[in-house]
Amino acid sequence: MFALIICPGELHEQIHIQTGRMVCGGYGARDFNAWQAAAAECAAPAWAFLATLAGPLWSYAVMWTGAILLLKAKSLASRTTGFTLIFAPLFYTLVIHSAKAFRVKNRRNLYEARI
Repeated sequence: MFALIICPGELHEQIHIQTGRMVCGGYGARDFNAWQAAAAECAAPAWAFLATLAGPLWSYAVMWTGAILLLKAKSLASRTTGFTLIFAPLFYTLVIHSAKAFRVKNRRNLYEARI
């Protein structure tokens, strides 16, 4: 189940960057949880918004797949997988990004305390 929690979040980010590559023709910068389209060299800047749209579409597709499994599956294992798929993209967004924001905030406080 751990893989079902971590993988959708990473795939969400990969889908952003891969869609940006398909639209713009090159990879943009990518950090742990942030990405940019290759805006300077983008072959089709009017379509660059697709890179932003692709990640949430993936996450919603995963959640809807989980909902269908949860409602239609007969076995407990399939229902458990469905339940996990519903909340897997949310885990990545809520926990990982919140932890990163907390770390950055504390780093600023430590920096200000040294001054």
